[in-house]
Amino acid sequence: DAEVRIKSALSDCSTAELAKRTVFIDGSLLSELVASDSADLFYHLVANCGTTVCSRTSPKIKNIVVDLVRGNDSRAVTLAVGDGGNDVPMIQSAHIGVGMYGSEGNHAVNASDFAIASFEHLERLLFVHGRANYSRLTKVINYFFYKNVLLCTAQFLYAIFNSFSGQSLFEGATFSMYNVLFTSIPCIALGVLDRDVLNTDRTKQVPQLYFFGQKGEGLTL
Repeated sequence: DAEVRIKSALSDCSTAELAKRTVFIDGSLLSELVASDSADLFYHLVANCGTTVCSRTSPKIKNIVVDLVRGNDSRAVTLAVGDGGNDVPMIQSAHIGVGMYGSEGNHAVNASDFAIASFEHLERLLFVHGRANYSRLTKVINYFFYKNVLLCTAQFLYAIFNSFSGQSLFEGATFSMYNVLFTSIPCIALGVLDRDVLNTDRTKQVPQLYFFGQKGEGLTL
């Protein structure tokens, strides 16, 4: 029985020993665990192991595995990589979906957040573009927040002096141009010019550069 085998593995090994081990599980056995409501027990095992390999799994099971991680750990960030139509449910369930152009068509690419040509590009996507993308997004989100605060504060202060009659401080054209100019131009400039690390190939040699995203320091106000 799958549940008995998992309980045996958890009781026989300490947490430190499990971290050094790899779990191999077949798709049929994983389906049995899900059907018997032992998915949480399975998650407890794989969460303590260093690596988990699920072989011969159906698209539904792939989706369930991703949802299992997301449902049991709110701090976990899931990444799914696939190259075929059977990977689409998994890609759509993960926080970040990466599709590969393969011989099975573009179904995975069309359902993904990012597309790559082969697995060799995944490392650069994560460690170079991923880190830079997080840095830029946090700057843009904070910028939009304070941009809107500035506009709304001016309108609110003006309302105090006109007895909250509803009259606008800005005419329509000025209001529209404010949003167009201060929404488009700074974002384009940030995307083109923002380079906190000039030699991007060396970012992987400096782990401290990734603490910014791991600790969520970019979105603190």
